[in-house]
Amino acid sequence: MDPAWWNSSVVVVMKVLDLQCEHQHVFEGWFSSEIDFQDQQGRGLVECPVCGNASVVKMLSAPRLNLAGGREN
Repeated sequence: MDPAWWNSSVVVVMKVLDLQCEHQHVFEGWFSSEIDFQDQQGRGLVECPVCGNASVVKMLSAPRLNLAGGREN
Protein backbone atom coordinates (compact mmCIF):
# COMPACT_ATOMS: atom_id res chain seq x y z
CA MET A 1 0.00 0.00 0.00
CA ASP A 2 1.29 3.45 -0.87
CA PRO A 3 2.29 5.15 2.41
CA ALA A 4 1.19 8.51 0.96
CA TRP A 5 -2.41 7.34 1.28
CA TRP A 6 -2.11 7.27 5.06
CA ASN A 7 -0.89 10.86 5.11
CA SER A 8 -3.72 12.26 3.02
CA SER A 9 -6.30 14.60 4.50
CA VAL A 10 -9.21 12.70 2.93
CA VAL A 11 -11.84 11.55 5.41
CA VAL A 12 -14.37 8.95 4.34
CA VAL A 13 -17.58 8.57 6.35
CA MET A 14 -19.66 5.44 5.84
CA LYS A 15 -23.09 4.87 7.34
CA VAL A 16 -23.37 1.32 8.69
CA LEU A 17 -26.89 -0.12 8.63
CA ASP A 18 -28.24 -3.35 10.11
CA LEU A 19 -30.30 -5.01 7.37
CA GLN A 20 -32.51 -8.10 7.19
CA CYS A 21 -33.85 -10.04 4.22
CA GLU A 22 -37.28 -11.65 4.07
CA HIS A 23 -35.66 -14.98 5.09
CA GLN A 24 -34.60 -13.37 8.42
CA HIS A 25 -30.86 -13.24 7.60
CA VAL A 26 -29.32 -10.22 9.37
CA PHE A 27 -26.28 -8.45 7.90
CA GLU A 28 -24.54 -5.07 7.71
CA GLY A 29 -24.62 -2.70 4.79
CA TRP A 30 -22.18 0.20 4.39
CA PHE A 31 -23.39 3.28 2.50
CA SER A 32 -22.17 6.82 2.00
CA SER A 33 -25.59 8.20 3.05
CA GLU A 34 -29.25 7.35 3.61
CA ILE A 35 -29.94 8.57 0.07
CA ASP A 36 -27.27 6.20 -1.26
CA PHE A 37 -28.93 3.27 0.56
CA GLN A 38 -32.38 4.19 -0.77
CA ASP A 39 -31.03 4.63 -4.30
CA GLN A 40 -29.25 1.27 -4.29
CA GLN A 41 -32.23 -0.48 -2.72
CA GLY A 42 -34.59 1.07 -5.29
CA ARG A 43 -32.41 -0.26 -8.11
CA GLY A 44 -32.31 -3.77 -6.58
CA LEU A 45 -28.60 -3.56 -5.77
CA VAL A 46 -28.93 -4.36 -2.05
CA GLU A 47 -29.23 -8.07 -1.49
CA CYS A 48 -28.62 -10.61 1.23
CA PRO A 49 -25.07 -12.02 1.15
CA VAL A 50 -26.38 -15.36 2.46
CA CYS A 51 -29.24 -16.10 0.05
CA GLY A 52 -29.16 -13.29 -2.53
CA ASN A 53 -32.68 -12.10 -1.71
CA ALA A 54 -33.23 -8.45 -2.65
CA SER A 55 -36.24 -7.94 -0.35
CA VAL A 56 -34.25 -6.14 2.37
CA VAL A 57 -35.37 -3.86 5.20
CA LYS A 58 -33.46 -1.73 7.69
CA MET A 59 -33.47 -2.95 11.27
CA LEU A 60 -33.68 -0.58 14.22
CA SER A 61 -30.19 -0.01 15.58
CA ALA A 62 -28.00 2.53 17.31
CA PRO A 63 -26.41 4.98 14.85
CA ARG A 64 -22.92 3.98 13.75
CA LEU A 65 -20.51 5.75 11.47
CA ASN A 66 -17.26 4.25 10.25
CA LEU A 67 -14.63 6.94 9.81
CA ALA A 68 -11.48 6.39 7.77
CA GLY A 69 -9.02 9.15 7.16
CA GLY A 70 -5.45 10.27 7.04
CA ARG A 71 -3.04 9.76 9.90
CA GLU A 72 -0.51 12.25 11.12
CA ASN A 73 3.00 11.09 11.92
